[in-house]
Amino acid sequence: MKTTRNKQQRRRSGWILALIFLAVLLVIFSLGKRGFIRQVQLEQSTENLRKEIRQEKEEITRLEKEKEDLATPEYQEKVAREEYGMAKKDEKILYVVPEEKK
Repeated sequence: MKTTRNKQQRRRSGWILALIFLAVLLVIFSLGKRGFIRQVQLEQSTENLRKEIRQEKEEITRLEKEKEDLATPEYQEKVAREEYGMAKKDEKILYVVPEEKK
């Protein structure tokens, strides 16, 4: 009886040690600087930064195109007319006033 009891206690203590070991490994790999959770956060952050870089490159491309357009007299005239309400000497500007709702 004593030997079976000792074997059962050894098995239990072996399982307990194994569970403690696995728990410690789980904590080490899931937390800390190189843990799984940290790696996922870093990947998400990296993807967000890549997306932001793509958007900024598109904005740079758009602004470079606008800069080239601003160098042309046609575009300068268009901006002067549309944004500043300017006209040539022999032209008249007509403003349309919307009707008031009753």
